[in-house]
Amino acid sequence: MRGERLDEMIELITEIAREISQNRVERISHYYDDDFGFIVEIVVNQTDKEAFETWLRLIEELKPLGLESLVAVDWTGENVLSKDVLVHRTVDVMLKLGIEPQRTDRFSAVEELEEGWL
Repeated sequence: MRGERLDEMIELITEIAREISQNRVERISHYYDDDFGFIVEIVVNQTDKEAFETWLRLIEELKPLGLESLVAVDWTGENVLSKDVLVHRTVDVMLKLGIEPQRTDRFSAVEELEEGWL
């Protein structure tokens, strides 16, 4: 991705994220991940519940723009969601982003059977 295009994209994402989060963006960074490609990470000063709401709205706002990057949101506020709800919200985000679960280790059915997982 060219530098000027990258700067424009980061600026646009920053503007939209600030609006959606009600100016609670603490920082934005970007990096490349071998599995997922280019990632823009937004850290917001919100609870986990508010951050997921921001994240889902941000995905909806950015999707029509056709940006070729994954947007991740992290939060610095309190964790108020139960573990079950947190898992469901994470799955909602993954589905909206079109991300499938990925194993980072090599799968061995023999090992899984021996360990009693299958």
